[in-house]
Amino acid sequence: MKPSGSPRLPVDAPQRIGSFRVLRLLGGGSTARVWLAEHPLRHRPVAVKDLHPDLQSDPDALAGLLAAVQRARGLHHPGLERIVEVLESADSVQIVSEYLPGGSLRDRLSAGPLPVVLALAVFRQLLSALAALHGRGLVHRDIKPGNVLFDADGRAVLVDFGLLCPIRVRAPLQPGDAVLPPAAGQGSSRAGQIAGTAAYMAPEQARGEHVDGRADLYSLGVLLQECLTGRLPFEADDPLALAELHAKAEPPRLPAHVAWLQPLLDSLLVKEPAERLASTQAAAEVLEILSLAEPASQGLQPFAAAPRLPPPQRPRALVWPAVAASLALLLLVLALLWHGR
Repeated sequence: MKPSGSPRLPVDAPQRIGSFRVLRLLGGGSTARVWLAEHPLRHRPVAVKDLHPDLQSDPDALAGLLAAVQRARGLHHPGLERIVEVLESADSVQIVSEYLPGGSLRDRLSAGPLPVVLALAVFRQLLSALAALHGRGLVHRDIKPGNVLFDADGRAVLVDFGLLCPIRVRAPLQPGDAVLPPAAGQGSSRAGQIAGTAAYMAPEQARGEHVDGRADLYSLGVLLQECLTGRLPFEADDPLALAELHAKAEPPRLPAHVAWLQPLLDSLLVKEPAERLASTQAAAEVLEILSLAEPASQGLQPFAAAPRLPPPQRPRALVWPAVAASLALLLLVLALLWHGR
């Protein structure tokens, strides 16, 4: 698949990164610029994340990021971003992953809340992706609309494994580390800060405690509320005030047309992880129970998963030889039976 359009590259754009030919700039953030490039052998588009020099100059931060990416390379699920390879040289580091051309969930939410059918499709697809992630003993720690992209078929894919970590490993914070991200809304924190994005962060994650898959489920609950209403459950300019809201305030109730989903949101946004839904399977079961009990949910079920491809068909050229061989074998058996009489 060739990417459409070929805008002019920035003046400082590289022509090649490793053996990949750079096509255009996809975007950038505090840690990297992302380029659309072409695979040298397959001639397929890929996304190349070129890490900023300041991150590369921090050995601890870089080692943590690369360790997270290496964990992600062993993951195989349609709802999880596929890492192609990691390019390392003396003065640069790039992460090559599949190209997802459908834009981000953040882009779609810029126009307001999603239709219920789409919001629940995204929720179910992300539940499936998290089930695979948690099943490998890993927690994402940065679930948010900017980290949900869509593939060519419109399926939601969870990306950016920079904060991925093993569930059972605890890295205690030092006294000076309890600093929330500077951006209350979309920006993810890095080394020396609480890991995650303040607007979507579970209370225990904001406190710097050990987290497991239940922290991802809390973040997914925040994301679901935003998909259904177009607004975050808690908003504040100051990230410390935002963390306080997540820890103590009750989230707003859903509007009437989706009020039947309120028990699901309540069970995901519980403050204490011990009282929260314990697994992606539990969340899926709650949603299915609510869907069966609510007439307004009828018609939503077909969108629970990505469309299935039809089973592969036997090529026509191979059908007739197979039929002819079967007839020949049948005639041979009949002939042997006749002569044996």
